[in-house]
Amino acid sequence: MPAAYEFEHAVDVAASSRAAWEFWTRVENWKVDPHVEWVTIDGEFREGATGETKQQGQPPARWRVVEARPPERSVIAVELPGATARFEMSFEPVSQDASRLRQRITLEGPQAKLLASGLGPMFDEGVRMGMRRLADAIAKSREP
Repeated sequence: MPAAYEFEHAVDVAASSRAAWEFWTRVENWKVDPHVEWVTIDGEFREGATGETKQQGQPPARWRVVEARPPERSVIAVELPGATARFEMSFEPVSQDASRLRQRITLEGPQAKLLASGLGPMFDEGVRMGMRRLADAIAKSREP
């Protein structure tokens, strides 16, 4: 079934793709997003792992890692009423000390179009700002 909603955004970061992967898969680092109150995961970041993310003013969102290919790509799925949101993150080497982070979000399922009409604009803006904050935090973590 084709996605009812799709959005993709990329940023460059002053860190290798492996360093970017290692930073991002430590889920406590997701708090670089000021809306995130806390994040948990049931062990290591690997395919099949589950976790929860609590954003301000929202109930915790449960998610599952459906793909983890270090240090290249991961996909996280969040089940919503009548739809599945998928968050794909790829880590593309640009040079030895730089990489491109690319996030692709899709919504699929019988209620996806309806959900996309409300969530789509929030995803678009949030991803642009969040990716920049993430890239800056990764680069800062590499400073001596």
